[in-house]
Amino acid sequence: MQPNLIDKQRKFMLKASLNEMHSEKMVNYMNFFNIAVFVLFFTAAGLYLFFKKKHKLTDQEKKAKAFNDQQYILSRIRGIQDDEFEKQRLEGLHEFSTINKY
Repeated sequence: MQPNLIDKQRKFMLKASLNEMHSEKMVNYMNFFNIAVFVLFFTAAGLYLFFKKKHKLTDQEKKAKAFNDQQYILSRIRGIQDDEFEKQRLEGLHEFSTINKY
């Protein structure tokens, strides 16, 4: 039989207090982590909203953008109409008989 420096009851008490300290330490770490994530999330959301509002277009810029969009759409429509007109103009030509003989 080996000699025991600590009796079983004190050993149990020491282990229980160490487990309790560990659980309190983990709770503190988790609280710190949760607070850090909370602050980080709201900081990121706040910065996003701040820059979104800061770079908002003025009324004059909105009108200029709408005008440019309209001009682009109209130019595309004109280009399509010109292509259709050219296509119809070329289809309207009659075929020469000399070209088809060779």
